[in-house]
Amino acid sequence: MSQFIEACVIPETASGALGQYLRVKTPGNVALAGALEQSLGTMNAPCTAAGPCAIRVKTAMGTQKMIANTAISAGALVYGAASGKVSAVANGNVEGVALEAAAADGDIINVLCVNAPVVNPVTLYSASGAITVAPGIAVITKTGSLAAMTLAAPTSAQNGLILRVTSTTAFAHTITATSLIDDGVTGGSKTTITFAAFAGASCELVAYEGKWLTLSLKATTVS
Repeated sequence: MSQFIEACVIPETASGALGQYLRVKTPGNVALAGALEQSLGTMNAPCTAAGPCAIRVKTAMGTQKMIANTAISAGALVYGAASGKVSAVANGNVEGVALEAAAADGDIINVLCVNAPVVNPVTLYSASGAITVAPGIAVITKTGSLAAMTLAAPTSAQNGLILRVTSTTAFAHTITATSLIDDGVTGGSKTTITFAAFAGASCELVAYEGKWLTLSLKATTVS
């Protein structure tokens, strides 16, 4: 029969040795969570072998101790990273907000978990230039002439990152991402997204293994 557990720390069974403060997954056979895998929480104490363990769940009141895999600034969003750690590299798996800075791989930081994060910040682009590779909405506001935007390749650590780009001005703006755009059409990876000269033209892209995959296109074409 199912049991209701009203506690910040719950008993579980580890699949093997697991370090303290690492993100974990898989109820009943607890293992380290990967970069894009949703975690149950973090190891409350180290576990030296398969067997009983305790997890501090993500929904626990207060904060979580987590282990960084790179430098992280205080106040930055932190995301899932490989081997149960967290990173400031944006991907599709937000874990929370860093309440203190990490200087290097292996540093333990205090994190405020965000179970239903708002991950759609709006960035305005009033001139031609590079679109930041980060989750959210890029709004092209350039007036007078088209905006010639560029978009770099995402890293594998950014798999799952969703970027939406839209326009508020009636110009045929372009996004150039050389051989990085896969749109479900034959001919290999494409290079350019061209906006119709109407406000509201938009595209939605997801990062995966160094490419941008088109989720939707509205009054935009890929070539």
